[in-house]
Amino acid sequence: MCDPPMWTHDSALAAMKSIDPSPAFILHGGDAYPHADGKATDVILSVYNSTHKIREFFPNTPVIYALGNHDVHPCHCILPSSEWLKNLAEIALRDILNE
Repeated sequence: MCDPPMWTHDSALAAMKSIDPSPAFILHGGDAYPHADGKATDVILSVYNSTHKIREFFPNTPVIYALGNHDVHPCHCILPSSEWLKNLAEIALRDILNE
């Protein structure tokens, strides 16, 4: 397991905010889910938690999410018409609209 704990994510966001509290945008590199097999709901929840945490630190900053190969279920497998993309888009829109 090569993934850092969530407090590392929070620490990085706090450092980012101290360096530039109002960036023009944030590019989220994807792969929010740990590099392991898991349930589909866990993957979706991980993506949501990651994007929501960014929104907590930077509420007015646009976030561009680059979908990673571990942000889908099953891992590494996705088709352009996938229901999965619709679910992730809904999460992103809810987050953008702060709902």
